[in-house]
Amino acid sequence: IRGVGLKIYADEAMTKEVQSIDWGTLDAGGVSTVTFWIKSLSTVPTNLTFTTQNWNPTVAANYMFVTWDYTGVNLPREDVAVVDVTLHVSPNIVGVTDFAVDMTISIKG
Repeated sequence: IRGVGLKIYADEAMTKEVQSIDWGTLDAGGVSTVTFWIKSLSTVPTNLTFTTQNWNPTVAANYMFVTWDYTGVNLPREDVAVVDVTLHVSPNIVGVTDFAVDMTISIKG
């Protein structure tokens, strides 16, 4: 996971910066949620954007998707948002035992 114009932390005290996510082992139809504390580095109010790309293997994108619960509210300058990011696995998944995906959270002023 990569942050652009912000820092992503795994803890409320914001001492453990996040570089990757271990979703654990999920069965078909499984769901895993992680919570992040996202600190804006902007000096002006911003919104956050979230993208996924570069699924490996590419077929994983047919069976998995990632959502987040950010509501789109303006994030005041240098403020913190608490966001849950969730991986959803299709009950019909086949042929994927390991995967990787690039996730980017960025600020939009």
